Amino acid sequence: MRVSALSDIHTDYIRLKNNLRKHELLDFLEKLKLRIMALNPDVFIFAGDISKKLEEVDLFLNTLSSLKAFKLYVPGNHDIWNENGIDSKTKYYKSLKEIAEKNSFHYLPSSPFILGNIGFVGSIGWYDYSLGSEDFSLEDYEKGEYRGLKWREVYWKLIDFRNNEGKRLNNPEICKIMQKELKDQIEFVKDKVDVIVAVIHTLPFEELIYTRNFFSSYLGSKFLGDILLENSKVKYLVCGHEHNPLIFAKNGIKIYLCPFGYLRDIRDWEEYLSKGLKTFEIIE
Repeated sequence: MRVSALSDIHTDYIRLKNNLRKHELLDFLEKLKLRIMALNPDVFIFAGDISKKLEEVDLFLNTLSSLKAFKLYVPGNHDIWNENGIDSKTKYYKSLKEIAEKNSFHYLPSSPFILGNIGFVGSIGWYDYSLGSEDFSLEDYEKGEYRGLKWREVYWKLIDFRNNEGKRLNNPEICKIMQKELKDQIEFVKDKVDVIVAVIHTLPFEELIYTRNFFSSYLGSKFLGDILLENSKVKYLVCGHEHNPLIFAKNGIKIYLCPFGYLRDIRDWEEYLSKGLKTFEIIE
């Protein structure tokens, strides 16, 4: 089984930075699709961060909907930013699911995807500051600012994820929900398949971090990694969030960090794609 994976396309950034009209953005996405199509994957995975705008998430997934592959989607943190009165929880559980399914993508946070003896599980992941520096407190991290630099979604409170009682959750609380989501999916598929492929937007292992500092606290959670290591059938991991393409291995898990990244000049898109897009074979 051939799997191609990509994340962090950030179409809103590409559009604004390159001053693209909608038809020009669509033209770029069509070229991107043709490159993926040429790889002839059996499964295509997009591991989050399309756009803060639902309209652009729809445009991207719709463009790729004609790929002759099983298509899987896990959203990223930018995808669930508050938008026109739609909060993060509604986006994650309802809006993005509807857009994905309309465009022939399986929405992994809702349910695992089983293909033969291979199970795909997925969650946005999130961060709980466990990958940051111990020199800072929870209160420091919840402010989202250090020496004048800001983690936008924390500093500007762009995430609004609430529990059933209406209480706005902090990031460690959101992350615990996503940890349970991942654990439950692995539990569901473990006796049905021989191989498990996990798809998480954020990072579950500190080895994937380029530099550990204040801002690395927002990159993921080591507890997500602990969940993956609990089951020996987890053989593959696809993730994004950190814009540092990488192929790595840990405890028998092959890891593909597959970000496209912030494209500052549209003329460089092929270089970005060649670094970020990962294709690998799973022996069935």
